[in-house]
Amino acid sequence: MACYHFNQRRGSLLIKDDEGTELPGLEAARAEAIAAAREAMQETIKQGFLPLSWSFEISDDRGRVILRVPFSDAVKLFP
Repeated sequence: MACYHFNQRRGSLLIKDDEGTELPGLEAARAEAIAAAREAMQETIKQGFLPLSWSFEISDDRGRVILRVPFSDAVKLFP
């Protein structure tokens, strides 16, 4: 298991995840980011905002960003 940090990017603001989460692999980390993005969007939608431009920057224990997951990946838009 590896430790992944889910830093949240909101434009120029970066909210760091100093604790991290132990997960079996990068695909599990991506699924965790999608679930967390959906949860965060629920709260912001209640306030009248749709933060599709936000993202998670998933990093390893060395602080290297290994995956970016835009909040827009967490929803399906109807045509």
